[in-house]
Parts: sequence; structure tokens; C-alpha cells
Amino acid sequence: METLEFSVLIFKDEDGNIAVEKRGGFTRNNEGFAFFGGKLGNGKSAIEGLKGKLLEELGYVPDDLQYTGDYIFDISEGKYSSNKILYHTYFAKITKKLLGTNDLVGGEVVLVKIYDAKKHEGFFQGDKDLVNRLSNEGKLVEK
Repeated sequence: METLEFSVLIFKDEDGNIAVEKRGGFTRNNEGFAFFGGKLGNGKSAIEGLKGKLLEELGYVPDDLQYTGDYIFDISEGKYSSNKILYHTYFAKITKKLLGTNDLVGGEVVLVKIYDAKKHEGFFQGDKDLVNRLSNEGKLVEK
């Protein structure tokens, strides 16, 4: 079983929302929504990889990136099934700049209530597991 590393950014606000990418035509696991960031490669550190992906996906890097921890999950569905996923996880605040950004990869930035994300509809398994774990730890607070 291989461990695949990803850096992900969860934009959140005080009202129990998270901002995610609503996927357009580009998807690896038939997910409708995804966090910003992506798979690490080429020997990049977690923060270097995340900043590069954010520039590619959004055209900017938020000033308030906050590292929140590493989370590992066993995956049983989609392209990465039978692997472990290691998420290097960061938070940033939802801002007007973010909401005014057109996603450069073909999707769009949308707000989702944390309780809706926990229902697991439209999210990749690892993303679902991450939302639930962060919620259980009190790092994502539902309203």
C-alpha cells in the first residue's frame, strides 16, 4: 500500500461555511467538490506544493495560511483506492477576494455548510474523512 501526499487548504468562516472548488470537467474520482491544493511531487515541501497549486488554481496565495496538522486515511474508492492518503492541512479565512476569484482550472468557488460536507455527497472519500475528523476535533465548527 502506497502513501500519497497532498497539501490541502480549507477556507472557512465563522458561520460554519467552507469554500471549495465545484468541479467542472476536470475530476479524478468523479467528485463534484474538492478542497484547493493537490498531490505533492518533485520533492516539494507541503507549503511549497500548496502555494504552487493555489497560484495555479486561484491565481493568488492567501496571507493567512495556518497549518492545522497532518491527517492520514485509508482509501477504498476511486483512482487512489487501496492506498493511504496523507493530507498536510492548512486553513485560511474566506474573503471577498476569494469569492471574487474565478477558479482557473475550470471549476468555481462555492460555499458549503460544514454539516452538508459531512453528509459525504459529492466529495472524494479522503475529503469527507478530513471534514469529519476536523469537525470531531473542534477545528471546523458547524453553525
